[in-house]
Amino acid sequence: MLRFFRLVFALPRLSLLFLALGIFGGAASLAFANPPTTRPFSPPSERPSLGTSQTAQQRRIADEKARRAKDPLVRRIQQIGGSLASSLIQHGLDPDNPWMLAHMLLAFGKDLRMPDGKLVIERIVESALQFREVKGQKIPYFPKGDDSHRIEPHPFMHTKIMLALGVPWDYRFKVHGQSVTLGQLHQGLVQSFPAALNEHQIPEFAWAFDAMYGRLPNQAWEWTNAEGEKVSFLPLLRSALLQLEADTRFLRELKAQGVTVIQKKRQGVHAHACGGMHFIQAMIRWSAFPGFQGRLQPYLANQIDLVFYRMQGEVALYQGMLKQYASTDSKDPNANYYRFLLNLQQMKFLGHALETLMLAYRWGVWRPTTPQRKATREGVIQLLNAIETLQSLGFYNNPLPIKQKAYQFYLDLIGDAGHAVHALRLMPHAMFEP
Repeated sequence: MLRFFRLVFALPRLSLLFLALGIFGGAASLAFANPPTTRPFSPPSERPSLGTSQTAQQRRIADEKARRAKDPLVRRIQQIGGSLASSLIQHGLDPDNPWMLAHMLLAFGKDLRMPDGKLVIERIVESALQFREVKGQKIPYFPKGDDSHRIEPHPFMHTKIMLALGVPWDYRFKVHGQSVTLGQLHQGLVQSFPAALNEHQIPEFAWAFDAMYGRLPNQAWEWTNAEGEKVSFLPLLRSALLQLEADTRFLRELKAQGVTVIQKKRQGVHAHACGGMHFIQAMIRWSAFPGFQGRLQPYLANQIDLVFYRMQGEVALYQGMLKQYASTDSKDPNANYYRFLLNLQQMKFLGHALETLMLAYRWGVWRPTTPQRKATREGVIQLLNAIETLQSLGFYNNPLPIKQKAYQFYLDLIGDAGHAVHALRLMPHAMFEP
């Protein structure tokens, strides 16, 4: 059975060849022909800027609540999303799994506490943070861990999540008898940022790129890291933007050809963690940097459009496979196994995709069109359907057998469900926009 799933989702990766593709159209030259018009800046409020007075904003919120009260989809979100959240609280607060705890933070926010009352952010830092010495400087860092004990598989994931959730810059953690602030953790990122990244490293540094938005040292594009290397951030950012464009090129071609079912062969963004959605989130944010004067707006709009294309085409793949291998009237004894795997992957993908859209909305870089709002709602419906199926199969009542037999599926079931809860928590900002 596992062989079937590997054949579908783990075919060999295609070569990137992004240096030879001539991609990005004229946008790259236009945006980077000259330096940005402004220096990096402190990040703005995460709330959407609607340009309205407080009274008008309050009226809009009241009207939105009234509309939501009449929408049956809202009741499904509250019912199914609430049930999922309860399962995550029950099974996801593993004190020995920093990766899992970070995903619970995404789902429930920075004030989440462990069963013993300790803040989750403190548990992560106190249990996992280490220090290394580089040329006389003590640099805080989270080790990667391994497949059986994941700590920070993607560089600077914990720092990025804490910053994104609003943990104060000067918040102090106690580690091995020392005091360290979140600002010092970010300084560790700055001091550790490499002067060069290859095409395999760039997507893994998505969390680091995101954490650097509005927080470059001294609001400058260049600095010297702990190794004494000069880091020129703008060329690194340009390379990352170009690579994402290369890694999604095949999707644009499929869309232009009218392909409605996207096959996943670990090509392009499909080879990256979580289908490249974290990479996409970081590049969407930077492409809207005010200093680029909107010159990357076509790039941003294209990446948003491809998220919607994937929401349709990849869900169509899962739905087709469910009909083939796990139809509800199937007498195949393996049907429930396939039903579990395919709904699990659909939940993981849609949770990340909808989270990407909601973050783009929250950052104020995207406002949905009427067709996009309809597609977003359809994505929410499909996400809820997948969660409901997993719940009906009993896996959220007792995830221990999955944890013992297929640890990665357990991480998907509990940990990556945090992205689904996060997306649903942010959802009303865009779903009910008039």
